[in-house]
This record gives sequence, structure tokens and C-alpha cells, in this order.
Amino acid sequence: MADWVLVGDSIMNVDNIEYIERISHDHIRVYMGSRKVIELTNTVALTLWKYIDSERLKFLDLDEPTRDFSGT
Repeated sequence: MADWVLVGDSIMNVDNIEYIERISHDHIRVYMGSRKVIELTNTVALTLWKYIDSERLKFLDLDEPTRDFSGT
């Protein structure tokens, strides 16, 4: 099942995101599994960042990368 995020009047599928770089408070660069890079700004950037931070982010121990501290 795909993960979707509602952004205003649009919906984004976020399953294929490999990496996100935060440029500023409301500007992010998203690296997709297909090797595409997408620049997002304003509401879209803030919504996606908030979603990733609250729902999907896993806090890993760098010494033991398989140990997951996210509580999920």
C-alpha cells in the first residue's frame, strides 16, 4: 500500500523518496528512487518535511545501524 500526503488540493505519493535535504525552513530538495531530484518550496515543502519527520523518520544508532529508536 502506498503512503500519500495531502498538500492543499494535491496528493503526493511519498514511497519512492530516498533522501531529503533541507535547504531552508520552507525549501527542500527531494531525491527520488528513480534518480530524479525535485525542489519543493512553501506549503508543499513544509507539509512533506512535517510528514517525514513525524510519521516515517527512524532514529538509528550509527554504531549499530539496525537498531531502531523510532518506537515503531
